[in-house]
Amino acid sequence: MTRLIPALVLVAALLPMTASAQSFAGFDQCGYAWTDGLRLYFDASVETGCQGILMNPGYYAWSSTGSVAAYLVLTDASAPALTGWQADLAIFGDGAVTGHAVLAVGAVDEGTGDTHLVSLPSPVPTSLHTVLAVWTLALQPGNPQFGLDWGRMEFWLAPAAGRPEADPGYFDGDGAFHGCQSLNSAYHGWGTVPCMLLNDGYGVTDAEARSFGGLKALYR
Repeated sequence: MTRLIPALVLVAALLPMTASAQSFAGFDQCGYAWTDGLRLYFDASVETGCQGILMNPGYYAWSSTGSVAAYLVLTDASAPALTGWQADLAIFGDGAVTGHAVLAVGAVDEGTGDTHLVSLPSPVPTSLHTVLAVWTLALQPGNPQFGLDWGRMEFWLAPAAGRPEADPGYFDGDGAFHGCQSLNSAYHGWGTVPCMLLNDGYGVTDAEARSFGGLKALYR
C-alpha cells in the first residue's frame, strides 16, 4: 500500500456548501448523523455498508468505478452557521488524489498537506449535511485479495496539527469552537483507527499504540 500523492494543489472552489446530487441515505441509515458529527460520504458510484458498528468504529464502502468523490461532511451542526473549520485528513492506499477543494465561496485554507485550517469570509448556514471539502480520487485497478475491481484506500481523521483543540471541528458565527465526533473517536480516539475504508474486505482494525503521525510516517 502506498501513500497517495496529491496531483493538484488545494484550491477554494466557487461552490456552495452542499451536495444535493449525492445520496446520504445509506450512511445515515447506519446511525451516524449525530449532532456535530464529522465523517466521509461518497458519490453515487460507492455502495455503503454498516457492518461492525459496535466492534469496529469505521464503516465500509465499495466503489463500482475507478473515479470517486469523497466528501468531508459536518452532520447536524448545533450552531446555525459556521465561519471556519479545522481537521487533519490523511488518505492512504492504491490510487491518487487528482482534485481537492474547499466548498465555500472565498474559503481560505492556511493548512498544509493533510492539515486544514479553513476560514470563511462570512458565516455560512449549516444544515443536516454541511459539506466542508471534497477530494477526487483515481483508484488503481484490482484488489485480488478480496475479489474487488478497485484498490483499497484508508481515510484517517484527527484534530488539525498545531491547534490547541482536542477535536477537529468548526467555528460558529460568533467565533466559538465546536468540537466534532466520529465513531472512530468515540470508540478508540482520534487517529487510532481509520474513519473509513474503501474497497476493503475485512473492515477497520486497531493500529495498536501507533500515533496518527507515526502512521502517516509509514507511508511517506
